[in-house]
Amino acid sequence: MKEKSFTLIELLVVIAIIAILAAMLLPSLNTARNKAKQINCMSNLKQVGTAVTMYQGDFSAWMPVAATTGGLSVQWKYELCEYMGLKIPPSYWDLLIDQKFGKGGKFSCAGFVRSPNADNDSQPGKYGGLAWNRHMGYCDNSSWIPRQRSTKMRNPSDNVLCGDTIDTVPGASASDYLYMLQPNTSAAPDNSVSRRHTKGLNVLWADGHADWRQQIEMFQYGQKYIIH
Repeated sequence: MKEKSFTLIELLVVIAIIAILAAMLLPSLNTARNKAKQINCMSNLKQVGTAVTMYQGDFSAWMPVAATTGGLSVQWKYELCEYMGLKIPPSYWDLLIDQKFGKGGKFSCAGFVRSPNADNDSQPGKYGGLAWNRHMGYCDNSSWIPRQRSTKMRNPSDNVLCGDTIDTVPGASASDYLYMLQPNTSAAPDNSVSRRHTKGLNVLWADGHADWRQQIEMFQYGQKYIIH
């Protein structure tokens, strides 16, 4: 008996049906994938929150700061790494060149699209998508925003510590990827506040809780979160 084969028309119909099904399923798959990244990011932020609590217990309620005296934006990672189960690097340079402090590590957001800066490859520990809010403590010798003590805060639940940085956008400066939450009404929201998680960002607050906030909320009312 002669084996029956598909005709060209039948094959095209099958391909068309598969394409239609794929088009229907793709948005759902993308949504699920992005949600998983958001959950992973929130998990890392909550670990950072736990680390901050332990750090304060050892240092009389003082908070970490964003940068070193020279302006290197990895001081907070350096101060918290031991509380995150990571070995303290011998130096800041060792932290900068160590991938586990950057994308894919405990100080990162899985949804981060890396910045366009030239030192991404040479300093993979520098950028991870999560960063300290320098308005809550820039560096130890800063006359702008010095190191903060949680016991002196009036409303810890309204003080942002850490969270999502922006993704690659035209016109953004290096500091936009190194520090989070820099609302500037003269700039577009995407250049100062992240929106990678369903048009919003994950945020860790000074009282230890972490949650999701809309980009537009943090952009329009950000000043109340950075002045304490």
